[in-house]
Amino acid sequence: MPQDKTPNGTANRHRKAHRKSRGGCRNCKLRRVKCDESKPSCTQCTSYGVTCNYHTSSSVSDLQMRFGGPVSMSLDAGESCIVPFKPYPRTASTAKQRVQLPLPLLFSTQMPVYFPGNPYGLDPDSAGRLTRFKTRTSLSISTPTGAFVFQQVTTDLALSHPYLMHVLQTLTSVHDRYLSPTPLPRATPTEIHHLSLSASLFNTKLSSPISPPDRDPIWATAALLGILAFAWTDATSASESWPLAPANPSDLEWMKMSENKIAVFNLTNPMRANSVFRPVSADFLRVNGAVAIPERGVEGIPDPFVKVLGLGDGDDELSSPYFKAMHVLARLLPLMCDRTRFVTFLRFVTHLTPGFKRLLQDKDARALLMLAWWFAKVCRGVWWIERRARLECQAICIFLGDVCRGDRDVELLLRWPRERCGLDSGEIGPDLDLDWVSGMR
Repeated sequence: MPQDKTPNGTANRHRKAHRKSRGGCRNCKLRRVKCDESKPSCTQCTSYGVTCNYHTSSSVSDLQMRFGGPVSMSLDAGESCIVPFKPYPRTASTAKQRVQLPLPLLFSTQMPVYFPGNPYGLDPDSAGRLTRFKTRTSLSISTPTGAFVFQQVTTDLALSHPYLMHVLQTLTSVHDRYLSPTPLPRATPTEIHHLSLSASLFNTKLSSPISPPDRDPIWATAALLGILAFAWTDATSASESWPLAPANPSDLEWMKMSENKIAVFNLTNPMRANSVFRPVSADFLRVNGAVAIPERGVEGIPDPFVKVLGLGDGDDELSSPYFKAMHVLARLLPLMCDRTRFVTFLRFVTHLTPGFKRLLQDKDARALLMLAWWFAKVCRGVWWIERRARLECQAICIFLGDVCRGDRDVELLLRWPRERCGLDSGEIGPDLDLDWVSGMR
């Protein structure tokens, strides 16, 4: 390269001419890396594991994580298992609320702290979050038995599996924000940073053959991502929540993540004899096991729901998209939702049929009414669903109050969800009167 001499005789090197990326994607500009402007996804975003976003009008959020492609696993017997893994639901930030991150906040400059079994080291902030996960957050996200497994096992797995460590860091940071005396309504740069890295690393892991030792950390990661799908929301009011807010790719992300969790569950089989999650098999069965419902008919469904949903004695799962979901919901209504029973309430999510999911995506009034009742039941269950359940229950009640105005049957069934989610009073109301439930049967 040609060099000029400066007055003091030293060589003055000319910078090589290069083309600036004027049309690069937002993610590359945010990360301050050169975008090659490849379409539909640039190389930087593909390697980082996020969805590319070129235009300011794009509904794709900044640093929105991306999963995709088939997952293969080498089993003990030598055969291969291929499971389709759908893209992970997008983050909750909308296009109008894109988080502009000051890059120095993304990466700690503090000296790393090394633990036994932790060859890559953690900075003091990350080490503190790891400690808080083990002593606090892990004890709050599952049943007592599940909490013990997450506390004793997941932390150790995270020290040797970075994709699990990053999702653990994200969840603990979200829990920190929830417990703060003045909680921030939006995701912090720390949360976005760790979630993006977890997405990139997890996508890489799922894109390669999975060996048997990988199964437990992969399931732990999917389980924590499932919790995050409920906990991660930027909405601060009913008007910012689905279904009232403008359409966004992150709508119903908890439902999409549930589908991915089922795929990972089948792939990793955490109920197998040598799994570290074997002690919580009873919890898995309470969530994913078969629900005892009649093959047809309306036995056990409260009469007002039978009328609103148009169900009859001859209906079954094939004739009505509401049949199975309503039967599952009806069996949850008499139960109190607390930490010990919460996994039972997740049956409603795991047993949703494809037809019912499409109704929710289309904002069908009757499907929304059933979802509002489920949200009303779980809005005081565990911390990681409380905010979403309360705000989306409020949003559904407002939405249905408008589109079903004058429908006395729907208005009757909206009274308790409105009271429970605090739509009228601003405070969470009492649980469902069990005598009223019995009277409806």
